[in-house]
Parts: sequence; structure tokens; C-alpha cells
Amino acid sequence: FRMYFDEYPDEECSNCSLSLIYGRKPSLLETLDVEFPSRDMFKQWVCAITVSIKAIHRQQINYLKLRWDQVGESGTDHRSKNEILEIINLINCSLPPDDVARFWASDEFKANNALNFDQFMRIFGPLYTRPEIDMIWRKCFGEATTSVPVDRLLVDFFRDVQRDATITQEDVLRLVREKEANPEATALTLKGFTELVDDRMRNEVERHQHIHDPDIEGWMQHPLTHYFINSSHNTYLTGDQLSSDSSSEMYSMVLKSGCRCVEIDCWNGRESPNADPVPIVTHGGTLTSKIRFEDVIKEIRQSAFLNSDMPVILSLEQHCNLRQQSQQAKIMVHQFGGDNSSPGAQVMLLGSLPKDAATLPTLADVRGKILIKGNKRTDDNVEFIEEEYDQKEEELEQQAISKQNAEKILAASREAKARGIPAYGLDLSILNSVQE
Repeated sequence: FRMYFDEYPDEECSNCSLSLIYGRKPSLLETLDVEFPSRDMFKQWVCAITVSIKAIHRQQINYLKLRWDQVGESGTDHRSKNEILEIINLINCSLPPDDVARFWASDEFKANNALNFDQFMRIFGPLYTRPEIDMIWRKCFGEATTSVPVDRLLVDFFRDVQRDATITQEDVLRLVREKEANPEATALTLKGFTELVDDRMRNEVERHQHIHDPDIEGWMQHPLTHYFINSSHNTYLTGDQLSSDSSSEMYSMVLKSGCRCVEIDCWNGRESPNADPVPIVTHGGTLTSKIRFEDVIKEIRQSAFLNSDMPVILSLEQHCNLRQQSQQAKIMVHQFGGDNSSPGAQVMLLGSLPKDAATLPTLADVRGKILIKGNKRTDDNVEFIEEEYDQKEEELEQQAISKQNAEKILAASREAKARGIPAYGLDLSILNSVQE
């Protein structure tokens, strides 16, 4: 944008634009430059992006707490050395041995041979590196710099990089002492800088009070389409989309972590003339396992509003015939409080939106409710889909058998070669396909 503004100077335009820098690695960063037609829309986007960043951080903490709770005895918040190692393994975090040793060298661990969650996070937090922040540090202050005095931090970072003309040297000194946890500190280390940048990103809305309405109730008077919704895809799967297990417990995990829209892929299950049908949830046309639709709904009922009263959207991908769809409706009405035998209070929003409705309900209207979103299927198109699904499932099973046979043949070939025996009669076409 700097080159654009140099060629077309326009103060109004510069006050209504931003650049988003994103990417998985510092070496693979990309930039999205956006110009807004009005200052109000610019403020709304800044607010939404900042709230999203804050939500991501909160999700990380919730995820770590969820893994923490999975390990150890119930009723105690302390975890032993072996339990902490198990937690680190659960979150797929590869820490060098020297970093792991910091846990056992801490005064908190030495006192009890265990850590509680807050103690764990104080040690783990700095180890959870942010390479993009390290890159900013090196660019602003140099490779060999270990700490930055207040006056240099003010000029080289807040003025030149952040373009913040309002912050004072006293403000910077207060931030330095807060992030270094030292009332006498006059310089900021990389660890403190990481906390400072991360904290400022997450609290940008609170720092600029003019950007948002502090009244949360006022924020909830907009249609659902005006909000970012934390959503999950193929929620029921525990792994890959081809052969992993399906589990109803995945719904509980994602809902407790802050997700508000979950996906349920519905397929025909067991069916007989004298009994209710049993609709199932699976990734159709694959080798993933199947679970009962009713088990999924029960799990959602128990977990939907444990950590938040924001509405939960059930996104139904419908592949069932009309009889199975009717059974799904009965299950949801019963579990979510639509009849007298329901296990809990009514939380499902009953009835359809008017066809002439210009907007969706406001967030306040559906607070604490479960919304059903899905496609409609008639018996004719479901029958076609079922035939296609059965054919695809059969092909996948045949492919799996062929792969197993090919692996056996390849193993036999290698063994024959190792023993000096010619591998006559082996199906070389299969071997070639496996090797490729």
C-alpha cells in the first residue's frame, strides 16, 4: 500500500485501508491489502479481526486445558512428571530435552513433584515459540540483541513499525515492567516482547474503545450473518477422511473448545418394518466407521452450553430417505426439549424461517438455542445417492483388498530376492503399481 499511496496520495483512503500478513511460516508469509469504502466499515473489520485473534488464543488455552483434564485422576489439578510428559505428547508438541528439563527444574515442581495447570502454563507458555514475532524482533533490533531499552522500543517499534503516535514513554515503561514482571525493569527481553506483541494483538479492541460498543447486548442485535462463526468440518472424525474412526465424543470436545457450528453427515442405517429406523453418521463412500445419529445428538445436548450460551448450529448433510429423516426429527425433538418426555429444557428453535424473511434472526434472539441447518432430500434422489454410495464403498473395499494382496506379493518378492530365489509367477503389474 505504501507504493500505492506514494503515487496516489489520499488521506481518506489511507484511513480506510489495512494489510493482513499471514502464513504458516515466516518464510512463506503472504499479504492481503484491503481498502474499505468507509471509515465505519474499516472499524468493523478491525474489530472483527482483533476479536478473532483473541478467540484463537482462547481456543489454544481451552485446548490445552482439555488435554490437561484428560490426564490424571479426577478431583485434583496437579499432574506428575509422567502425566506432564503424556500431556506434551497429546498436544503433539516436540520440545527439546533442555526445554522439557525446565519443568523439573522449577521451584514449583521441586516443592510437590507435580504442577497445577497455572504453573504448567507459566513454564510452557514461553516454550510455545512464535517465529513470526522472533522475525519482527530481529528486523527491528538486530540478530544479536538480547534486550531493548525503553527509548529505543518507543522509537524503533511503536513509532516506526506500529505507527502509534499516541503512546508515551511512560506507557512503554509501564508495559516493559508489566511484561518483565519486574517493577524496576528499564529494558525488554525477547520473552517480554513476545508477550507484549501477543497481548496487544488480542486486546486491540479494548485499547481502542472507539472501535466497538462496550455494551455486549448492543453487539448481539445484529443478524447471524453479521458474525464470524467458529465452525467444524466432518466433526465426528477422529482422524483422516478415508479410513479413520467416527466418535460422538468429538462433538463434546469441539463444543467445549468454543465451536458453535458442527457438521453431521446423515446416512440410512438399520431399518425394518416393525422397528424404528436407526440413522447413522459417517463419511459416505469411505472406510470410516459408523456411529448412531442418536448418540451424536445426546452428546451435543450434554455439551452444547457448558462453556458458552451462544447458539449452536447443527449443519445436517442429509443423505437419508424420508422414514429415516422422520426418525431424526423425533430424536432431536425429544433430546432438545420439544415434547413432554424430553430429558431437558427446550433449547431447539422450532419452526422454519418465513420464506419472505429478509434477514436471519439476531444473535440475541437465538441465544442459548440450537438451530438446525440442512438440505432436503426426497426418496427419489436419496435412492440415487444410496446406489452411488454403495458402489463407491464396494470399490474402496476392493481397493483395500487389492492393496493388501499387493503388499503381500511385494513382501514375498523381497524375501525371494534376499534368499537368491527367482520370484517367478509374481504379478509384476501389481508390484509396479504399489512401488509407484
